[in-house]
Parts: sequence; structure tokens; C-alpha cells
Amino acid sequence: MKHKQKELLRMNNYSTQLHGLKREINGFCEKICEGLGKPGQKLVKDVIFGIGAAQSCLLSEVARGLNEEIALKKTIERLGRGLQKFDGIDTPRDNFAQLAKTYLPEAPTFLIDLSDIAKPYGKAFEGLAQVRDGSSGELVPGYWTLEIAALGAKTHTPIPVYDRVFSSIEDGYVSQNAELFTALGWLTKTFCNQGVHVFDRGFDGNNVYEYLFRENLPFIVRADKQRHLIHKGKQKNILDIANEYKGKCNLKIRGVPCKTSVISVKLPKFRDKPLQLVTVYGLGVEPLMLLSDLKANDHKLSNAIAKVYLLRWRVEENFRFKKLQYEMEGFRVRKLKAIRALHRLVTILVGFTALLSEQREDFTLPAQLVAAAKRIFSFSLPHFQRCFLQYAISDGIAALLRRACVPLTRPKRFSLGCPAQLALSGV
Repeated sequence: MKHKQKELLRMNNYSTQLHGLKREINGFCEKICEGLGKPGQKLVKDVIFGIGAAQSCLLSEVARGLNEEIALKKTIERLGRGLQKFDGIDTPRDNFAQLAKTYLPEAPTFLIDLSDIAKPYGKAFEGLAQVRDGSSGELVPGYWTLEIAALGAKTHTPIPVYDRVFSSIEDGYVSQNAELFTALGWLTKTFCNQGVHVFDRGFDGNNVYEYLFRENLPFIVRADKQRHLIHKGKQKNILDIANEYKGKCNLKIRGVPCKTSVISVKLPKFRDKPLQLVTVYGLGVEPLMLLSDLKANDHKLSNAIAKVYLLRWRVEENFRFKKLQYEMEGFRVRKLKAIRALHRLVTILVGFTALLSEQREDFTLPAQLVAAAKRIFSFSLPHFQRCFLQYAISDGIAALLRRACVPLTRPKRFSLGCPAQLALSGV
């Protein structure tokens, strides 16, 4: 397989590769659009092809990427109307989740986190509220997003399976916890209560634990240092408990030697629910503290929980990928319904690149896309495959689609003076 990939890296037959890519995207769109009407299918295909070619969420750039044989203004207006009227927004997500199941292990790891879409200069967007910009830490106008990504079975690539854009001032908004519980309910129904749910310390709250216990969802939560726990019958601060231990198991994290411990504890509000407090020493001044309901007789359970949690950072890379590669924060559609539809389709496109990353050992298209992206570093380098392969695949998709001389989603029209078939004289 490696020898075959090296040959593909030297190939420059862009026409053949373009046809193969278009065929793959068309097949992908047909699968995720199952159950949608013709207008919905057409919109999904147009937006995915256009964003893939333009690497932008601006409808003007998406329209240019489609390369249609009509006025650019008409294409922009059609896309804008379609996003505002798109009622089947959940169908592509549900179909993509079913498709993604084949790329996940039997017990997937689900990474759940909040992010933001900052619009610091926006004034005319519907439902624009105050959010904390993850880049600057300041409060700016924007929207919250809640996303769930599942780690692939082969490469641990984060595959986004759920997303929702919401505003704290929109009609019907209750709370971030209500949005989280809706997402977890969908996840349980779709994946039959399988897998481990991994949360950052922003979800370290009694309401969240109550829901997780009630629904019997396995979890790993990074604990806040202000939390109190029951340890050996006494209520103590979690940091004081962690400082009583120095680590029993050795663990190397990115070349840094660390030690881990697992401590039996309980939450003061849920004294009948035994938990494991996993502490990781060596990553900073204060230990990393994780709460989990996972149980095992192996003394190295602490190492396993720590490794799973550290993979949570890949969902942050998923956010960064979406904002950098497809300029998610640069959209101009103003209605909240259109914003949600656009964000959903961008998330599905990110999922498509993630599925290609998962298939890099079994499928020739990822290697062809990396070749089309013309990266400096070798495709075979482990660091490149782990950190930059999805970026290269995205750039390769754009490079090939931009070479198309005909509209990406529609057959080329024949003028009256140029018949589609040669006339047979004498017939």
C-alpha cells in the first residue's frame, strides 16, 4: 500500500482525479440526503461543492466555486433563499451519523464541548448575543455552538456527528444545560447508549452529573479545582485530595514523564454513586484531575482514563479546522435558521474530510488529494498524518474542484448551434 501511495504522489492526471472526486462527493451527498426532497438535495449538493471549492462560507465565494453558467447574483440569491427555507436540516446530520458508525469502534469515544462563533462587528444578525471569544477571552457579539465528535477507529480522527448553533436571547432558549441534554438524548438514541462521553471542566456541575447518572452514561469529566468530594468519609477540596498522592503508575505524555493515581471518591450530592478520581502529575504546577464512573480491576485504569481524556483536545482542533479552512466566522447570512443550516453543512463537509482521513490506508483518493495539495512535507511522516492530513485533504479538494471547466453540480448546457450528437447524414 505504501508503494502504491508513493506512485500516486507523483501523478498529475488532474482530470481523472477530478472526476473521481466529484463521483465520491456525489455519492456522499446522495447518502446524506436520503429522505430529502429534490430542492433540499440540490441545496445540500450545491453548498458542499461550493464550500469545498471556495474554502469559504461567504455565499459569493460559494457561488464562484460552483462556476455556474448564470449570473453570479442569481446563484447567490438562490443559495440565500434555500438556506433560509431549508426545513430538513436534521436529515443530513442523522444520515451522516449512520454513515459514520462504520468508521467507529464498538464503544466510541465521544468528545463534547462548547465553542463560539464570534461576530465582533456584526449588528444585523438575528439573535446576536454576548459570547466569550475563545481566542481573546473577551465578551463579543456572536453565537454559541455545541458539538459532539466521535474518534475514528483507525486514526482517532474526530468525526463530527452533532452540532447546534444557538443564541442565549433567541425565543425558546432555556439554558446551555438544556442544549447539552438535548444533544446527549440524540446521541443516546442514535448510538444506543454506547461509548464513553468526555467533557471539559466547563461541564463539571451537579445538573450534568445528575443527568449522566440517570441515563447511565459512562463519562470522564475534568474537575474544577473548587469542587469538593467525599474521600474516606470526609468532605475535602479536590486539590487537597490530589496532593495527598504522588502517582503510582508511570505515563509518558508527548515525551513528558508523568505519574498517575486513581482514588475512590464520591460527590456530596450523590453519595450512593462511587466515582474514580484520576490525577495526573507532571503536566503543570497543579495536577490534572479527572472524575469518571469507569470501573476496572487493573491498577492502570488511571493511565487509560488519562489517555482518553487527552484525546479530547482533538475536538478543539476540529473547531480550529472549521474556522480556518472554511472561514466559519466569516459568513454573512443574517437569519438564525440560515446560519444553522450553513453551519450544519460545513460540519458535514468537515466530517467528509475526516472520513477520508480515516480511509487513508485503504483508499487511493486521500493520497491523490494530498498530492494535489502539493505539501512540502512527506505524506508518510507520522506527525504530518496526525496533525495536518485533514488540512491537506481539504486543500486538495479545493485545488481539484477549482480546475473544473464546467459547473460542478450541473451538466454543461448545449447551445442550439452545437447539438449534443453528430447528425447522421442519409438517415
